[in-house]
Amino acid sequence: MTKKQRQNAAKREAQKSAKVEAEAQRVATLSKHKRELEKAKIAEHYSRKGAGSSASVNDKGHLVWD
Repeated sequence: MTKKQRQNAAKREAQKSAKVEAEAQRVATLSKHKRELEKAKIAEHYSRKGAGSSASVNDKGHLVWD
């Protein structure tokens, strides 16, 4: 293997490792973003508290939704 071939091989390996590192960072950022969206969605769901609905029992003992 010539000197130039070794240099090119080293350059390719460096590019591959940089690409793998960048992909790992991208996946980590994406998963963090998805977790944040899910937290916001859950918080919004709990803040509604049944969209204003409430249940009570009438004088006959039946469950009635208001």
